[in-house]
Amino acid sequence: DHYSATIRVADFHNDILGKQISIQIMGDGNWVEYAGGYSDMISQGGTFIGTSGAEKKFRKRQKDVQKKEIKAKLSYNEIYALEQLPKKIAALELDLKKYNEELACPNFYLTDPKAFNKVADKLNFIKEELTAAEEEWLRLEILKNELD
Repeated sequence: DHYSATIRVADFHNDILGKQISIQIMGDGNWVEYAGGYSDMISQGGTFIGTSGAEKKFRKRQKDVQKKEIKAKLSYNEIYALEQLPKKIAALELDLKKYNEELACPNFYLTDPKAFNKVADKLNFIKEELTAAEEEWLRLEILKNELD
């Protein structure tokens, strides 16, 4: 005889037992062991066949907890950075343009190779700073939009 079943080992007091037991799921004749409780199994990609009422409640609770974690506020430093970064980016873009124009002079390297190399190094540094500032601004802007 062949039987098809999924065994659910779940604790009903998730806050205590959820971190202490292992859940083993049997589907299609294979056992899969997940360390931890139901939430650990889900975070490791495990799923149950079907959706029981308890499972739906648990998923809703998990989503609510995640929303509360996201609903944090921007810190003062993040708000200040979000206001100041566009100014810093604009200044860096001006510097970038200035140094690019200096390097574009056809005889600059021939007349003063050391100065040329110094300007080229400054240009690379400014490019890195500009990239970092743009990435930080984008990160903060995305965070701000998630919180709104």
